[in-house]
Amino acid sequence: MSRRIIHLPEMMLELANKLVLTNPGFFRDKELLTTTTSIDSLAPDCPIFPVMLRAPRASWIRHHNIVGVVTSKSFVGRVSEEGDGVVTLKSAHLDDVASEIVVDADHLMVHRHPLAILEVRRILLEHLSAINGPAVFAGGAGVPPAVAAQVPVLR
Repeated sequence: MSRRIIHLPEMMLELANKLVLTNPGFFRDKELLTTTTSIDSLAPDCPIFPVMLRAPRASWIRHHNIVGVVTSKSFVGRVSEEGDGVVTLKSAHLDDVASEIVVDADHLMVHRHPLAILEVRRILLEHLSAINGPAVFAGGAGVPPAVAAQVPVLR
């Protein structure tokens, strides 16, 4: 039903068709270019996932992960596997990340959870410090200890 409602902009579809038509024989798997909705690109059988997983990661890129998990006492927690109600914890967890935190939030709210917001702030300040040296802010240098203490970094 979602695929009938949600569509990519026509311009993106035309661009994919133009790429295939102007480069005959170049694309071995045209299905990668014919994803028609975000629903298609998020499906477990989407052909983009294996390609992304096989792609080498640049050594200078640091990955961080924020995972939502709903409590088993909630309705969503009782009817779904451990995770945010859409993505399981097993699927969301990544082994090769610089940091990973788990917040008590469902799929639609994980990015709004206060600890997730603080973690994004911590990551950005860490990155800024790595680029410019210790950054000075109105309240002192770097991340205030009270803020850093609230963000549970698992790794």
